Amino acid sequence: MDGEHIITDLKDLCESDSITKNELLDLLKRYVQTISVYDQMMTTARLRKDGEFITTNYRDKYLKIYIENFIMRIKEVLMKSITYDDEIDVKSIKESSTAPEML
Repeated sequence: MDGEHIITDLKDLCESDSITKNELLDLLKRYVQTISVYDQMMTTARLRKDGEFITTNYRDKYLKIYIENFIMRIKEVLMKSITYDDEIDVKSIKESSTAPEML
């Protein structure tokens, strides 16, 4: 399994009338497992390079937001063991998609 198929799997999941939070979390966990430590290091390096031209005040905030609160969530998703039974509004997922034709 590689990360390129997450859109297809998400599309398949959205074809059902109802999706539980647990089903979505399981999908995320499967794909998070494909992200290596090397991938995380390379992404962090790229974010730092992309932030070179941002003023110092904003650069620190930028790095904190994107590195700590985004990339480091990978571990949090993997360790999540709570079971959710409530459903997600499939219609809102489809409406919020940046590529509606994908879903």
